[in-house]
Amino acid sequence: MSVVGSEVMPLEYGGMDSETSPSPTSSERTVGNIMEQKVIEEEEDEIPSNILEAGSGIDGCYDPDLEVVVEVRGFVSELGSRDSLRGLVGNCNLPQHVLLRLAGVNERACSAPRDHWMPIYLHYLIAGLRFPIPELLVGLLLDYSIGITQLTPNAMRVVIGFLVYCRVRGVGFPTVNMFKHFFIIKAGGRGEKGWYHFGPRASRNLFSPGPSSIKGWKENFFFVDDTEWSRRDAEVEQLSSWKAKKTKQNNYKLNEDEVEELKKLVREDGNVVDILYLTSQEAIDAAELYGPSSLGEGGWMCLMCHFGASLTNVF
Repeated sequence: MSVVGSEVMPLEYGGMDSETSPSPTSSERTVGNIMEQKVIEEEEDEIPSNILEAGSGIDGCYDPDLEVVVEVRGFVSELGSRDSLRGLVGNCNLPQHVLLRLAGVNERACSAPRDHWMPIYLHYLIAGLRFPIPELLVGLLLDYSIGITQLTPNAMRVVIGFLVYCRVRGVGFPTVNMFKHFFIIKAGGRGEKGWYHFGPRASRNLFSPGPSSIKGWKENFFFVDDTEWSRRDAEVEQLSSWKAKKTKQNNYKLNEDEVEELKKLVREDGNVVDILYLTSQEAIDAAELYGPSSLGEGGWMCLMCHFGASLTNVF
């Protein structure tokens, strides 16, 4: 029996909008919370059938001269073996129809999708992303006209946290306009050209800050194919393409139904909700964000016992 593990670096918690990554040549590697548990592997154990070898390695970044891809093209995936992906399947409850494969030698997070394969950052899973991709996330990417890997991990965390929060507050189908009522999209700072994060609008802050520094996230990406996703044929290419964001995309206009739904989301006490709690596996399961809860009937009651608080105190 042998132990297969990865070096794990702690996440520092603080402001939502500051996400940093070491240079592409750095030897640091962070795999995050979902990889902290070492995998104990019997020699006869097989790699799960939905974890595939690396692709053919064609770069294919959209318009390689486009300014937005200059930064991302310097980052090569450090997930170099199928063993490095195997822990994702069990720890993140990914079903067998969701296929994973390693990036090819020349592939980048902005590489053009081939045969329905979409690039995904490992830290998106830590931030709560599962499959199929939520409709709100699809709508935001199309509205902002950006690719999915142009979002920072904290941006993904805000989207997933908002979906869970809406479920708990009785809003079943939050819209792009409702999201924009609370958040604005902001371009990355120095060294993060082409990436975007979400910040709260003035006096409309729902959540506590995410991690202030997430090291190594740009070097940890792979490719996903959800073979049962209804949008697979029509929009994988569009949702993966790196583009320069449209202007004035923070504008929005609510209809009457959206105004009524928003009333359910406003907290009278003005307190913010812990974004890390909202995007935990327990909260995602209990909210049944991606289907029937693995916690079974009464999932929220299990959470109340676990956290020692009532839902009214938490939300």
